[in-house]
Amino acid sequence: MDIILFFVVSSIYILFLVLFLINFWKRNKVGCFIITLLTASILYFIFLYFFLLSHLFFMHSLPYDKESFTTQKWKSDEDHRYEIVDDLINSNLVDGKSRNQVIELLGEPCDYNEDGGYIEYLYKNDTLTRDSDFVYSIGTKPGIYQGVGYFLIWFRNDTVSKYKIR
Repeated sequence: MDIILFFVVSSIYILFLVLFLINFWKRNKVGCFIITLLTASILYFIFLYFFLLSHLFFMHSLPYDKESFTTQKWKSDEDHRYEIVDDLINSNLVDGKSRNQVIELLGEPCDYNEDGGYIEYLYKNDTLTRDSDFVYSIGTKPGIYQGVGYFLIWFRNDTVSKYKIR
């Protein structure tokens, strides 16, 4: 929506600039039109460049509504878990829980071979144990250059030892 608005405003700006300069220099309409067209085009691309840059920087960290964690929300909307995972962490809801309690709270973790091998990469890179530690997809946060996020849980002696978002 912002981009469409920008293009409409830019077009109106260029049109008014052209009309103003044509009426201002009545003696040499052709020369005025060419100068105005070149000036407006240069200004248009400069504004477009800065608009796109600011838009990209804004989109990199788009705000989103953070919600309270509930098991029902977590299990029903895997693509928007990023909205509630902070509350899950801040509430310490998984601290001291066993594997079975975590599965009851969060459901089954992602399959080891899911997501084109990226979860397998997470297990290897973050030193997770395939048979005991869990990975949950939390969806993609709004913004550019955002990949799917994951909630990682490590267990020691069948009890949660640590967890983090990746």
